[in-house]
Amino acid sequence: MRRRVGLVDLSRRAAIAVDALNDAHMAEMVMRSELHVQQRQWLWRGPASSAMLTALEVNIKGHTDYVRSVAFSPDGSKIVSGSDDNTVRLWDAAGTPISILKGHTNWVTSVAFSPDGSKIVSGSDDHTIRLWDAAGTLISTLKGHTDMVNSVSFSPDGSKIVSGSNDNTIRLWDAAGNPISILKGRTGWVNSVAFSPDGNKIVSGSDDCTVRLWDAAGTPFSTLEEPTGSVLSVAFSPDGRYLGSSSSGRVLRLWSVATGVAVAETRSHEEIVKMRVDAGKRCIVGLTSTGDVAARLELPQ
Repeated sequence: MRRRVGLVDLSRRAAIAVDALNDAHMAEMVMRSELHVQQRQWLWRGPASSAMLTALEVNIKGHTDYVRSVAFSPDGSKIVSGSDDNTVRLWDAAGTPISILKGHTNWVTSVAFSPDGSKIVSGSDDHTIRLWDAAGTLISTLKGHTDMVNSVSFSPDGSKIVSGSNDNTIRLWDAAGNPISILKGRTGWVNSVAFSPDGNKIVSGSDDCTVRLWDAAGTPFSTLEEPTGSVLSVAFSPDGRYLGSSSSGRVLRLWSVATGVAVAETRSHEEIVKMRVDAGKRCIVGLTSTGDVAARLELPQ
């Protein structure tokens, strides 16, 4: 049977991703028709004081099947969600529905806002990527992938979109949805893709048990071997000097971009399905399918 979930095994029916807003807000997806958003904001009162955590929990209902991806808009005023009901939904920060974005013909696996909040990109098991404006109007349908799209992301300046797919390729598109290049060389499903903070590099994680780095033109320049299994999630540190990865072997790992050497790692008792960077706390965190922190690694100074 063809596995349809890029992050975790289908038998567990728990493909959950956690997206962040400026490393300050986290959104947690809950299965079975309910979007449970936990918005967390770290409040700092001077460099010598400890961080205070405030949380706003909102139960949002509307999807009729599993929710796979959620993201906040850059200003925190909106939430976008993608679901197995084939829809993308837009909500305000209080959980009030704004619009239903229809057009995908299969599971919506990944959603993201552009850096200026004017656009939304969604990837789907229908092999397409769709670009919408902030009101939910379809701008363009991006075709080219030949299997499920697992991950989509905007470049920091909003001029490009990167996507990773079960067709073992990464694709670059301009902000209007026109194809730029196809990044080949992977021998397994591409589960996660991300731009570096300066937009000059792209990182990808794959079922071929590697983390691969590319320049912005799509030329590979470094391959990092993950010995514990498929790479499920990748992200750069805020300064771009390090990148984090999580694996199916329940390992959270920190790599030096300059040397390609792993500088730190930790193992979790639970599966880490998503990894995020917390800039305020200067650490990377591995998250479980319920959104709990399973592992944490501090970023070097």
